[in-house]
Amino acid sequence: MAPQLWADVGSCYVYKIKYILKNGQSVLGYLPITGYDDPMKSIDAKDINQDKQFQLMIIRYFYVGQRQLHFDVYEQIHVVQYKNDDAINTLMPIKFGIVDSGDVIRLNLDSIKYTIYLGTKLADFSWYGVPIAIFDSATASVIATKTVKNFVEVDLTTEQIAMDGSGSAAHLINYNPNITKKDLRAMGEQLRKLSGILPEKKQKPEVLHAKKERQDQLLNQLLEWKEKGVIVCYYHWVPC
Repeated sequence: MAPQLWADVGSCYVYKIKYILKNGQSVLGYLPITGYDDPMKSIDAKDINQDKQFQLMIIRYFYVGQRQLHFDVYEQIHVVQYKNDDAINTLMPIKFGIVDSGDVIRLNLDSIKYTIYLGTKLADFSWYGVPIAIFDSATASVIATKTVKNFVEVDLTTEQIAMDGSGSAAHLINYNPNITKKDLRAMGEQLRKLSGILPEKKQKPEVLHAKKERQDQLLNQLLEWKEKGVIVCYYHWVPC
């Protein structure tokens, strides 16, 4: 059963901001924030308080709303380029946002002297239930510059999760011209087996060891596939 589209979940706004830090350094980065409206939209572009309003907004969002001082900004956010929009014909239309691990900058609200607001746009990547994926520089470079050769979608929903209408899935995304769709489907079956969840009621030492062993096998398999040009991106959904 295909998941329903989410109703009234707001939007994701991506802010381009220059952060002037108290130590004299500066950071230019993109910050995705979800919400029902862009709080900067009502501020005139010529308003000299625009920069200050953004700084107050992130204080409300992170410190007041989430009780945290740290947050990450990205120097660049890439989007997986599917061939002929193939990703539209999946459980859900998915466009994965990808970031080079070297482009992730962690900031502290207390370290910011002031901000310079440079603009807002709606996210061109999927965001609800689809975390931004962080990859090493070599992998991120491939994603940023090449078009997907082929891919398969793997439903990873367990019976226990499906009972409440939620679910999870993954895309095996291939950039290797020597790997066929048939090869990817075989990888998908392997991913399903390695992603199996053991019953929580049987948490005996030998079962916990088997669970950890399977997790290690999955990690090693993901790394092996990545070396061959196949990356795996996950997402999940919840009922409306």
